[in-house]
Amino acid sequence: MGTIIQWRRGTAAQWTAANPTLLAGELGVETDTGKMKIGDGTTAWTSLAYYAAGAVLDSAYTAADEVMVGTGAGTHAQITLAASQFLAKKATGTATNVTAAEARTILDVPTTTEAILDTLLTEQGDVIYASAASTPAALAHGTSGQVLTSGGHAANPSWTFVGGAAIVVAETEVFASTSPDPSAWTDLDLSGTIGANSALVLLKARCSVGQDSVAFRKNGDTDEFYQANFSLGVALGDVGATLYGAFLVATDATGVIEWKAQSGAGAYTIDVIAYIK
Repeated sequence: MGTIIQWRRGTAAQWTAANPTLLAGELGVETDTGKMKIGDGTTAWTSLAYYAAGAVLDSAYTAADEVMVGTGAGTHAQITLAASQFLAKKATGTATNVTAAEARTILDVPTTTEAILDTLLTEQGDVIYASAASTPAALAHGTSGQVLTSGGHAANPSWTFVGGAAIVVAETEVFASTSPDPSAWTDLDLSGTIGANSALVLLKARCSVGQDSVAFRKNGDTDEFYQANFSLGVALGDVGATLYGAFLVATDATGVIEWKAQSGAGAYTIDVIAYIK
């Protein structure tokens, strides 16, 4: 039969009431608190200090910022963490001290730069700039043909066309009618094609019913004709013949021009061929 070894035990109240003197090296355990005392052969229980488990561990540490890591069953290693290091488990081996960069890799956390780019750059063509000291911001992509221009110190960059302007080929129909067209100056809004801004626009006009004359001018202009009349269209009986007129006209600040037909009886189709803004 095996030998059973039992420590002296009792509740804290029972120990205090009995107040025995433990033999040197004898262990007494308080069953309700989990604390224990080791006798010295002369000191009564109530005057004896509790055993400090940390005293054993303290002696195992040899430097500040040192940690213990289990390396196997019943074995351990002591690791000292340097400034800005972390305790982490790599893909292989036991846990060890790693740098911030290694920790990001282990945790699959993007770097500061990557996080900023992912947050600010939401569309293809966006660029990053400093809107103030240590303050990144995004400049939304420009349009085709634009270049990035510096605003100088303490100013944000912007997109501009080379030389201040660029020709944009549109080839977009902006007006079509099968009914008589205006014989008095009438607004024609081109902003849906060129944007709500000033522009120099090249128009193509065609009259599908008979021959007629047409004129265009800047919205708000007082000239009777912005450009000389042109006879255009398809003459009745001219089967297969198509005659167009081209006009160069400036818009107002919102992309609007005015136009009128001489007879007011034709049916016109008007296209924006290209524009400069």
